[in-house]
Amino acid sequence: MSSITSIASEAPEMARSKAAVGALPTSEDQAKQLANLKAQLALRGFTVHDVSSGGWVIGRWDRTLFAAKLADLEAFLLRVGGQP
Repeated sequence: MSSITSIASEAPEMARSKAAVGALPTSEDQAKQLANLKAQLALRGFTVHDVSSGGWVIGRWDRTLFAAKLADLEAFLLRVGGQP
């Protein structure tokens, strides 16, 4: 139980450090955009996982791709035939 408490207490610090590198959405609009991109990619059979150091890993079957910014996720969605 103590490890859960320590993780919870570190969460705000981790969120600030991710926001500093641009990985986490900084506004409600960006959070909606991220959710939309994840959903659009999921509809096309891709998984999107948050990376603790910032960014996302997009995966399908045995292939993965790292996206450091929301723009990278959007560009990938366009490559696979989606509309952001």
